[in-house]
Amino acid sequence: MFQAVSSVQPSPARALGSTSEAGPLAADTVLAQRDRMIAIFGHDLRGLLNALTVNADLFLRQEGETAAKSAQNIRLTVGRMDH
Repeated sequence: MFQAVSSVQPSPARALGSTSEAGPLAADTVLAQRDRMIAIFGHDLRGLLNALTVNADLFLRQEGETAAKSAQNIRLTVGRMDH
């Protein structure tokens, strides 16, 4: 009549799409790879955001050619973030 509901959560490896039943070692490897990728993306984005911040500050303080150059740098940086 009633079916038992399992409270067992899927392993981290399975949650991330792994179909391997290799156990905890495989899950740790998948999680380590995920964490490494997040760290790499975070590092790359911090560099681009820093470039945006510096150029935006320059843009707000300058006029003429310097402001135009800062605006161009901001556009280039946003373009690199978008691709």
